[in-house]
Amino acid sequence: LESTYEIREDLKNVVHRLKPRLAGNGETVFTGWAKMAVPIKEFSITKVQKPKIGEVKPALVQAEVTVDLAPFQTYVRQDWEAIREHDVLFL
Repeated sequence: LESTYEIREDLKNVVHRLKPRLAGNGETVFTGWAKMAVPIKEFSITKVQKPKIGEVKPALVQAEVTVDLAPFQTYVRQDWEAIREHDVLFL
């Protein structure tokens, strides 16, 4: 339960810093900034395994996500490059 609270607080913090606004055309625009919240350049699902017996959800879903870190300063790129397999990311 504690980790759920921490995740919720992290998301609230980032969304607040991104300052989402509704544009005149109905699209959401972000007028703020957070170093670990960047636009997704490409997203593709690379693997889906059949559900385990008695389950309805896939046993595994793998995806490839591409972000462009070129516009960011070195310290932001270093934080992104420190992400490793099994780290949790929210898309």
